[in-house]
Amino acid sequence: YIDQTGETVIKFQFDYAEDFYNGFAPVEIKDKWGYIDETGEIVIKPEFERAYSFEKNGLAVIKANGMSGVIDKTGKVIIEPQYDNISFNRGSDLMSISINEKYGYANTEGKIVIEPQYDDVYGFNGALSGVMVNDKIGFIDTTGRMVVEPVYDDILTLMNKMTIVQLDGKWGFIDENGKMIDPKYDDVTDISFSLFAKLNDNWGFFDRDGRYIPVQPVDLADNH
Repeated sequence: YIDQTGETVIKFQFDYAEDFYNGFAPVEIKDKWGYIDETGEIVIKPEFERAYSFEKNGLAVIKANGMSGVIDKTGKVIIEPQYDNISFNRGSDLMSISINEKYGYANTEGKIVIEPQYDDVYGFNGALSGVMVNDKIGFIDTTGRMVVEPVYDDILTLMNKMTIVQLDGKWGFIDENGKMIDPKYDDVTDISFSLFAKLNDNWGFFDRDGRYIPVQPVDLADNH
């Protein structure tokens, strides 16, 4: 690791090293992964098949014996490696889990809240999470209740809690109840956390208040 002046602050000693997040960085030594702190000291010894960055909640996903689990910053195993994949959800305290190609949600203590039963999940964006069932997308709440039956063809979830879905070739917004609003856009894409939409062969973007602002004609195809 080097500082902003290019000076080495943590000597070259790892087979692979990733960026620091929340004070720790995953590093690989002799095919095993562990963690170092910002002084370069090993704080969680390399014993995992793979280790991922710590989240703000002080938890990180690790892999052992081909399965995913969760540890805290002391290295204590919070969730035993038992799932195919685990992903933290920045929209809620629930984590998406998958086993045998089915997805559901668990809390940060490892308790399954919504049984793995969906073909895919898209993370909670507010009170709702998109889920895929038989190639169609619907919405569930945090109890697992299906609020909107799976009818949509595609979904795009942005970090500002905005969710857009596609139905019959047109894109529109989803409100807090899962209802599609204003399904008239021909295409959508997100660039640098901004949402752009195509309407009548022209592109525009949405401001912070959700208003559509047309822009000069531009080819955004390469940014998909």
